[in-house]
Amino acid sequence: MYIKNPTSAIIFRFICLFLCAYGLIINIVPFSTSKFLHMLTYFTILTNILCSYVFVRCVLLSTISMFTGSETQYSNSLIFLKGLATMSIIISCIVYHFVLKNSDISYSARGIMEISKNDFFVHYLVPFFTTADWILFQPKGRYKWTDPLKWIAFPLIYITVVMFVNKYTEDYPYFFMNVRTYGLNTFFSIIVVLGILCLIIGYGIVALDKLLKLRSR
Repeated sequence: MYIKNPTSAIIFRFICLFLCAYGLIINIVPFSTSKFLHMLTYFTILTNILCSYVFVRCVLLSTISMFTGSETQYSNSLIFLKGLATMSIIISCIVYHFVLKNSDISYSARGIMEISKNDFFVHYLVPFFTTADWILFQPKGRYKWTDPLKWIAFPLIYITVVMFVNKYTEDYPYFFMNVRTYGLNTFFSIIVVLGILCLIIGYGIVALDKLLKLRSR
């Protein structure tokens, strides 16, 4: 499926952009520099920022398409980033729902509500709308089988940087990163599982994208 109507795409993507922005805002207020910097250590927050950037570019492209009357032109770099964002935000949703929802880093586990508004926006709404945007408004068949191997660099770089930065403060965003408490075996075991999950989701996106392209012929 590929909806080419730029007006529909603009409306949908403005909704997506609003959800991304609102989810980020409610997770960093009341604002402080230390809280803002700490929130940047969470993979979900960085992924929501990536999704926001992607939707800004998509809104601009759809707007140009609407005023020129031409089909929206997606660069290879934007298609690549959309795939990266889609894979990463789906990972965030799955890991949160099945692993982190009842942990002490979740707002939901702090007795605010069953699933807090903070968590609901960044872990559920944004993943749903990001995936829907790919299915509805993105031209199919442009992902490559090698893309997931490149997409996985993002979470690997994230883990490397966060581990380096937080080894001095020991203020780790996720429990398994605290190797002093949980050990290297636990850390590397979880990293391997997450890496495999990234590849499964990444290749699932590419396979479904190519299948949708075949069905549209």
